[in-house]
Amino acid sequence: MELRAQDIPRYTVKDYQQWKGDWELIKGYPYAMSPSAKGRHQLFAFKLARLLADQLDHCPHCQVYLELDWIVAEDTVVRPDIFIHCGEAIEDYLKATPTLIIEILSPATLLKDQGVKKELYASQAVGYYIIADPATGHLQRLQLVDGEYEDMVLKDDQASIELGLDCQVAI
Repeated sequence: MELRAQDIPRYTVKDYQQWKGDWELIKGYPYAMSPSAKGRHQLFAFKLARLLADQLDHCPHCQVYLELDWIVAEDTVVRPDIFIHCGEAIEDYLKATPTLIIEILSPATLLKDQGVKKELYASQAVGYYIIADPATGHLQRLQLVDGEYEDMVLKDDQASIELGLDCQVAI
């Protein structure tokens, strides 16, 4: 018997909230999160988050969050490695589109981060998406232009990102 796309179960946020373990839910399809990130991944994430947070000390409207659920729609919940949200402080999980998302590559998440999540973030109008590789230190800096991500123009190997509300960060 052949498995057809319409035979694969689809889930909602309500289902997701009942599951044990770490999951993401994208367009109704569950994605198991890999085991906790390795040391290099964690250190890289911490350094990036600290770099961003230090630059936002003067900007009380924008905050850096690590591994916090973003409920995108009734059938979609993702947990970006790092994101910046400008607006009201988040109490439990993000419900609005963040200004910037950083995903840190690992062998287990590479295809999802560069494919399905990139498409999802573009469809949700996330202005800036950075894909970071801790193995090489390379940052792919992307900016949303007319609904598609394009490489950002760099000056002195840094990208200055306007977050709004007179806030900006350089990565």
